[in-house]
Amino acid sequence: MPYFIEQVSGGWNTVKDDGTVLGKHKTKQQAIDQMVAVSLAEKIAPGGELKRAVEAGSYSPPAGVAVAAKRALKWISEGKAGQGFTNVGRRRATQLASGEAVSADVVNRMISYFARHEVDKQATGFNSGEDGYPTPGRVSWDAWGGDAGQSWVNGLDQSASVRALSGQVGISDFDDTLFVSGGLNQRVYDWIDSQDVDLVVVTGRHESLRDETVSLLNKLDVEYESLIMQPDDMQDSAKFKGDTAKRLLADGLYVVIVTGKQIGRAHV
Repeated sequence: MPYFIEQVSGGWNTVKDDGTVLGKHKTKQQAIDQMVAVSLAEKIAPGGELKRAVEAGSYSPPAGVAVAAKRALKWISEGKAGQGFTNVGRRRATQLASGEAVSADVVNRMISYFARHEVDKQATGFNSGEDGYPTPGRVSWDAWGGDAGQSWVNGLDQSASVRALSGQVGISDFDDTLFVSGGLNQRVYDWIDSQDVDLVVVTGRHESLRDETVSLLNKLDVEYESLIMQPDDMQDSAKFKGDTAKRLLADGLYVVIVTGKQIGRAHV
């Protein structure tokens, strides 16, 4: 029986193929570690990542989705989205506010967004009548269709598709590449997103900053496969990132290499 990882509200689970939860984890890496351990114990290959997805096609959102997106656009224009609000969220709000049908890719991105950000609803100010309403998290939530959007996409017929943990990957540094001047570098992220690869973030930030970095990646709505951070006892960031890229290339992966100055492809 293969074992998998699956993203859920507030973290990651290690699961069996029938959905039975073996372990609940705060980070994706912790879930991967358990998946690998139980797979090795049974001498089988790790299954990979389970992602819920709808079939290809066109999907018409209910009216409540447009209402939430229009509310978000109003808040954005009033400066209530916060400095960390991304162009991805702004574009999604504009799209959903139109009331027009969306593709399966958009629906699947909505499924992923709501799974990652369900925890934001626990913040004071998320709900009307609370101090600080609306929080930036609430603005972003409504930009993606709000509660109406979450109920809609989660109610659609979905299948569990397996996404391998290896294959085509994109390597990107974080600071000064994905994260520039306090926000997401939209040009680089959009290019990576267009390449149909799994994003591996390789950063010179030390491992002790993992929780802070994961939180920031989630805030920026960056979808990534794994986060590789420099060991705390290592100080040569350039060597660490170079060695990591060489190791991935040596594994025979098809790799998209992204630096702060150029974008290109390389593979073995």
